[in-house]
Amino acid sequence: MSLRTGFSGYAYVALSALCFGTLPILVKIAYGFFPNPLALLSLRLFVAFILIWMVALTACRSSLAVGWRGLAYFAVVGSMGLGFNSIAYFYGLRLVPASLMAVLFYTYPVLVNLFSIVFWREQLTRRRLFTLLSSFTGVLLVTKTYELSASTVNWKGVALSLTAGTIYAAYTLAVQRGVHKHDPLVVNTYVITFGYLPILLLSPPFGWLTGGLEERLFL
Repeated sequence: MSLRTGFSGYAYVALSALCFGTLPILVKIAYGFFPNPLALLSLRLFVAFILIWMVALTACRSSLAVGWRGLAYFAVVGSMGLGFNSIAYFYGLRLVPASLMAVLFYTYPVLVNLFSIVFWREQLTRRRLFTLLSSFTGVLLVTKTYELSASTVNWKGVALSLTAGTIYAAYTLAVQRGVHKHDPLVVNTYVITFGYLPILLLSPPFGWLTGGLEERLFL
């Protein structure tokens, strides 16, 4: 792996972390305009669906033929890893503070390592253990979640947040195998497509158009 490739990988990871870090804050703001989690998810994935297919058909049209086995793989990974994970995440965020959601959801790196040790027989090195503990401690200190009183915490929201983190951990490992066989853009395209389906089954298509959605939310 070249230095440039390695730097690009770290840059993508940093950008992903930035987006994930701002997501709970943006969702909380969105709830101020429109408090329906399923409708918000429907809008979010509808926009993502349109944009990702526009890019994919332009950039990697020939790679979109993945076969029936590939479609079955993406159907499971997309519906569970993105669809049901997003439902748990958005409903959990409606019930708990964004700071608590950050701590609970970001248990997923720990779970990813545990799953990889159990299922892939990877080694838990001291460096990996130190990195996990220090990063998780950093999240606790920054969000000051330790100041929350147990009596004020919504435990249903806690359960949903942990569920979202667990599903996302499994999704991370599944996608890691997918990108070894398919173009990452193809993986994202099909994951978003199949992740959109559970939302459509639970929420009327374009229900956000008739649900009192404010124009400012699109900003």
